[in-house]
Parts: sequence; structure tokens; C-alpha cells
Amino acid sequence: MRWQNIETPTFAGSAGSAGEPAIIETMQLLDRDGNEVAAFTKAVDGTITNTVDGQPKVYRALLNQTGTNAPVATVQENTLGADVTWDYDDAGTYLVTLSLPILTAGKTCLPPLNASRTMEATDQFVVTSFYYVDTIRLRVQTAIADIAAGTLTLTDELLANSYVQILVNP
Repeated sequence: MRWQNIETPTFAGSAGSAGEPAIIETMQLLDRDGNEVAAFTKAVDGTITNTVDGQPKVYRALLNQTGTNAPVATVQENTLGADVTWDYDDAGTYLVTLSLPILTAGKTCLPPLNASRTMEATDQFVVTSFYYVDTIRLRVQTAIADIAAGTLTLTDELLANSYVQILVNP
């Protein structure tokens, strides 16, 4: 194993974008194949954060979406090391964009997203899908399935305090 110092951009002032401390130094511990085992990041304000092999990076939030607006996320936890932006794409379709290319096919886990609209006493139910697009993007879709009619209709306003989670495994 060996340590590797990573060139890290610094920002003017004592804080980076979105009120986050500017990163001034990052060190990685690599195994003999060059895979990251652990990383330590020091910020201008002196705080040090770390990632350790075997622990997924996590994003957890509650989503609310109305009309043709982008979903609004109330972030519960974000250890991804990237900002997450939610955008409206089309009826029932929303694009999730990360500020850094950290998503990896086969290592990004997207557990089912819960939609909170109740379809009791009907032949309809809510369907959600959450899928990988590329290293910085994911897509979420919400729809109403009508069993009797045999239809699936992408629909807005199905997310109300809906729990979403993104896991990125090392």
C-alpha cells in the first residue's frame, strides 16, 4: 500500500460553493493495484473527513414535487462528495445530476423510491423507477398503472415526503 497526494483546487475565501468548506488537501491510501482503500480530505476550516474501503457513499433525502416543478429535496445525509441537483424533465420524469462523475454502473445502488399517493379502492397503483444514466446522471420516473385499462401513465405530483436513497459502493 502507498499514500498518494491528490492535487485539489482551492477556492478564494474560507468556504467553497454552497457554503461548504474549500478543500485544500486530499490524501489517498492505494493498494498495490491502485485501488483506493481510504481517503482523507482536509478543508480550509481545518475539518478532516475520510472514506474507508467497504463503506458505500450515501445520499438520502425526502422529495416533494408539485406541478411541473423540479422535485425539492430535503437532504438527510450526503457523503457522496458531490452536490446533487434535481430537475424536471417531462411529465413524471426527473433528472438527477451530480457535480462530480462518481456514479459507476454495477456499483451504484438505487433502492426503490416510495411514492406517497394512495390509490385505495381503485384498479390503479403508483409505479416508480429510478435508474442509472451515466457517471453524473440518474433518472426518476413516477407513473400511475391502471390494471383494468392496461395502461401506464407518467404522472407528476406523486412525490410527497418520498424517501430516496443513492448508494455508491467502492
